[in-house]
Amino acid sequence: MLEQLDAIYGDAPSGDVPVGTKDGWVAAPHEMQSWAPLLWIGKDFYTGPDGGYVMNRLTRAGMEAWPAIVYAGPSVMDGGETWILDYAPSPTPPVYDEIREVTPGVWLGYSWIRAGGEFIPQLSFVLA
Repeated sequence: MLEQLDAIYGDAPSGDVPVGTKDGWVAAPHEMQSWAPLLWIGKDFYTGPDGGYVMNRLTRAGMEAWPAIVYAGPSVMDGGETWILDYAPSPTPPVYDEIREVTPGVWLGYSWIRAGGEFIPQLSFVLA
């Protein structure tokens, strides 16, 4: 499944930056799909054409937490254009996401933890 997600992501342009509330789902690893919705349900984007910021929505109550700056830049995956969700300097450890619009109104993303100059893959997710 990861190879398919990587191919879809690699073929997609960066697309439009999300705006407003987007529901989210963990795409991989499969083991996280059942329990992740208990904590994370999506993201609220406060963005314009050049980026902005995002807040993660937590629990079914939709509490906002973990802000990130949103901007266009090169992908960790393949160097192509992507939307970066940069959580530095918080949380600890520093999280780094990137997303591409794979079809109108649907974004595929990857999440890493930064450690010692390396990007350690954590999961992939979908926003719509």
